[in-house]
Amino acid sequence: MLEAYCDPSKILAHTCSYDGLSSRLVKKAGFPIIFLAGYPCASSYGLPDTGYIAIVEMCDKIQEAVRQVIVPVMADADTGYGSPINVKRTVQCFAEAGAAGIMIKD
Repeated sequence: MLEAYCDPSKILAHTCSYDGLSSRLVKKAGFPIIFLAGYPCASSYGLPDTGYIAIVEMCDKIQEAVRQVIVPVMADADTGYGSPINVKRTVQCFAEAGAAGIMIKD
């Protein structure tokens, strides 16, 4: 990730996963990074991607993935789960769960 960040001409292709097993499959397919996306994670609980999954459930998914692969795991934090103080908590929770990076949408 750092190499791609330092050289914007490089493209870092990835695909999405939603748990430990799907993360292992993504890694086995040769992708250098795992991205836990909100839609597949919500779908794995049988829910729409409309804010039904809580930060704790997403952090559980991150931990599942991190335990299964040795490549960086990025995660979708949606809108940060609320106000600015919630965004701070989200960043802390995702980091503690092992995420190498997060994506927050405004």
